[in-house]
Amino acid sequence: MANDKTILSETLCNLQKLSPHRLSPHLEALLQHSIVYEEKLTKLCWEIYRCTDNLEELEQRLTELSDAGELYCMRRRTILDSMYGTTAANYARTGVTFPQKADISQDIQISHDALTNTLRLVMPELLPFKGKWSVYLPDKIRCALEKFEQEYQHRGGGKLKISPAFVLFIHHYGEEARARSLYRDYDNQEYSCVLNALHSTQIFNDSAATFINTQMAVPDDRSFTEIVITEVKRMLEVVNALDLSLYTDSQCKRQIGSP
Repeated sequence: MANDKTILSETLCNLQKLSPHRLSPHLEALLQHSIVYEEKLTKLCWEIYRCTDNLEELEQRLTELSDAGELYCMRRRTILDSMYGTTAANYARTGVTFPQKADISQDIQISHDALTNTLRLVMPELLPFKGKWSVYLPDKIRCALEKFEQEYQHRGGGKLKISPAFVLFIHHYGEEARARSLYRDYDNQEYSCVLNALHSTQIFNDSAATFINTQMAVPDDRSFTEIVITEVKRMLEVVNALDLSLYTDSQCKRQIGSP
């Protein structure tokens, strides 16, 4: 980690010696934020190592670590969007189109079954701690949904609407997580932020009279989060198709991130 910090510092120093460039301020900001994050990450990792016997302090430090990553990501995205805007403005003079923002939809897979009008999103696990920022995954979901909606309308699908909607969060737990009983309480800010991101394209209405929202856990060969958005009339069909064995397993009692 020390070597990475040295490389970042040397790169920043070398960049500052070069002739000024329209993107130099953005690149310098990216490097400076990376250096600060590396320093904070090192400090937090040592603190976490030293407080493993104090569960309350450990959860606090893990939450701080999660926040540090989220804040780092948010700042980098802000800088990158500014850099994209600067580049797009420069290319506009030449008649060449350049995106205003970076595509951050990677790791979010979206599929739509037209027959059942069911939307499925597969993504990394939701964050388990009650952090202050919670922007990494929700921003990716929002970007992926906007991209999906554009492609859906381009194919002649019009405006996708699912109402009244059943929105189900399915937490898939891999073998390692099940063996260690790492079942988490997601009734936190990350969960709410993801729900707001899902609602950003108005595919469904989020009033009490127009949608039902719940979450479940299932065993799988790897850990990830899946979200199913379908019509309320298909709710029981979706739930009955799931493996509910975790709810009868006496070992599934320990939760991480519980209030």
